[in-house]
Parts: sequence; C-alpha cells; structure tokens
Amino acid sequence: MKKERKRHWLLPVLCIMTFIGSGFGLVISLLSLINTGLIRFITQIPTFTSVATHIADAHFTYSIVKGLLYAFSIYGAALMFHNKRKGFFIYLFAQLMLPLISFFFLPYPKFQIATIVLPEFIFAIAFIALYSLHLGSMKKNNIPQINDDTLVNE
Repeated sequence: MKKERKRHWLLPVLCIMTFIGSGFGLVISLLSLINTGLIRFITQIPTFTSVATHIADAHFTYSIVKGLLYAFSIYGAALMFHNKRKGFFIYLFAQLMLPLISFFFLPYPKFQIATIVLPEFIFAIAFIALYSLHLGSMKKNNIPQINDDTLVNE
C-alpha cells in the first residue's frame, strides 16, 4: 500500500495568495491593453499610484509580456496547488522575469527602474523561498507508479 504525503497548510495559502496577486497583475495588464484610462481607478490605492504612469510610459508590448508572465505564474501556482513540482519551475521563471522585463521596456534610468522593481523582486524571492520549502512534498512527474501488484500477465 502506498503511503500518501500530507500537504502542509502553508502551500495552499501561498497558492491562493499567488492567485490573487498575479490575477490582479493580469487584470491590470489586460486593462492597460484595452485603454490606459481604464486603470485610473488603481491609482486610488496608495501602493499603485505610479502604475498608470509606468504603463503609459512603456511600449504596449510591456503589458503583453507582463500579462503572459502573470498567466505563467498563475499556471505554476495551480500546478503546485495540485502538488506538481513542474509548477515550481514555471512559477520561478515567471517571477524572476517579471522584475527583469522592466529594464527592457521602461524608458527610465536603470537606477530608477531598480527602485521601482525592488519591492516586486523582494516579494518574488520571499514567495520562491517559501514555495521551495514544499518541493519535497510535490510529485516529481505525472507518470503513474507501477508496482509488482499492478502488473498484469498477458
């Protein structure tokens, strides 16, 4: 009989927080593609006062790339929610790329971009570290394990 691994309570909490945060980022990216005026309501939130300014100053592909990376982040978190290790690596790629793409798309000096993305980078590293604590409990692959009891002689 195969022993089931019990999932720690923190993993689903992290996944839900990722769904909310990355989902919010995905919505902002999609809204900015439709019309930058639609995201003006976001500027009412104190930490997002400069979101409209940055998106307006960047090339439209910035919103497309950021939206895709947020979608990858959500997909990776969904896989991790189902205990699939592959999700961690998808999430890792997306979260490390999100702060880095700002250096390619925002028309500001590099130091100013670094100060803009620093909080995003700190949160990404914190979440990656917390997710990595649960790598041992995630399945390495999706191939069903076959043991001697399940073999059928033909």
